[in-house]
Amino acid sequence: MGISLSARASESGVLYRNGDTSITYDRSKDQFIFRDEKSISEYSRFRYNDLILEKFNRIPVEDHGEIERRLKLVKKTYHLSAPAPEEILQESLADAAKINESDNYGCGDSRITIGDEKVAFTAELEIEKLDVKRVGLFGLGALEGTEFELNTSNDNPLHGGLMALGVTSFNDRSGFEGDDRGLTFGSKLSAKLKFENGDILFSYNSKAYTKLVEKPCGMVEIMGRLYERYCYQNDDGSWNQEGINRDDIDISVYRKVGDDKKSFVQLGGGITILDDNGLAMNTQRAWHKMSKNNGTVQYKNYGHMEQVISPKATFKVGKIYDYKNDEGTFSTASQFYTGGQISQLSGNENYIGVGGEFKVKFEPQNSEGKFPAVETRFYYDGQYTQNGEINHKYGVEAKTNVYKTKKSVVYIKVGMGIEDDHYSREYEDYGKSFLNPNLDIQHYLGIGIEKRF
Repeated sequence: MGISLSARASESGVLYRNGDTSITYDRSKDQFIFRDEKSISEYSRFRYNDLILEKFNRIPVEDHGEIERRLKLVKKTYHLSAPAPEEILQESLADAAKINESDNYGCGDSRITIGDEKVAFTAELEIEKLDVKRVGLFGLGALEGTEFELNTSNDNPLHGGLMALGVTSFNDRSGFEGDDRGLTFGSKLSAKLKFENGDILFSYNSKAYTKLVEKPCGMVEIMGRLYERYCYQNDDGSWNQEGINRDDIDISVYRKVGDDKKSFVQLGGGITILDDNGLAMNTQRAWHKMSKNNGTVQYKNYGHMEQVISPKATFKVGKIYDYKNDEGTFSTASQFYTGGQISQLSGNENYIGVGGEFKVKFEPQNSEGKFPAVETRFYYDGQYTQNGEINHKYGVEAKTNVYKTKKSVVYIKVGMGIEDDHYSREYEDYGKSFLNPNLDIQHYLGIGIEKRF
């Protein structure tokens, strides 16, 4: 037991202390104050259950019973001598309900028995100011940390790095992919504000889908007549291709709901931009030109469309399940959801769907429980579109720390998966992978930094 009591429950003082973690009661503010190395949170006395629900996961299990008993003792003591306005209102409404429900015996004489619930005091009712620090924006509570991440994807392992080593080569489908067909390159920048009860998420995601096309490449003489020749590959060795670049800019609010915080709602909005000259497409073109002397395949790109910009709205509702062993060295977290999107583009951009993910974390004893040393995530997302098509996204990724301080961590991520959407199917002429015989495997590399307050 790590409990240390330095003042009686009826006075201001410390109710619990264990290392850096403490619970105190401030009589002047009529508040419980929870402190640990991560944050400081305040709770009105009559809402002590919020403290139990939100913070007991940071306190040893063997201390829970005694702490809850002391919180209730403080609540009951000041409930009688110095009740909060909310408590006065609650009991007054309870008495009024009994009066309204009592039998009427004529002449306005209503006979009731209030008993133990009779109000034993009177007071002026004043509405307290909203505790913005605790409730926060959208009811998310206090800000606890931030996270920034840059993630990239490519249909070539290590973004073509294996080609330089001779492991893969362009247009060779016998082993690893590397043909630059369909979804060939992507880049995603995201930021997350982490609160007690949820997150605010910002993201910019750019993807390039390409395919080979036949274009005029000179004249040929047949039986004395000249004909225009069409080909995929030009005399200089470059390949003709067209592509579509998809950019998505999104912002959403992820909010845990329910007394146990085991359900969530996520609402968001953003815009989708479709063209043939966006960030991902230009990055791919620049990379191939810069690495020309290293023998990378060269492309001649053709514009073929006008830019399209469309607003959209998204939503998700889901359930959360988690587990952590007593030593804190192993934990799992999973969530399952259903949701959808409405877009001005309609068609395949309007959909309903289901999905989920499962995470496994392993953390050594000496990591002090700050951040996971290794985290593996399995995920799936499926969509049924307005056009009757079915989209899938599934795969696995692993995350590990490369640098850590008491409040911050830098991590890297690697992963692989399949992104089977409308544009992948349209631009992938053929494919070959052990996950899906029609599509390339996507290979992911990412780096991120997380900061806790």
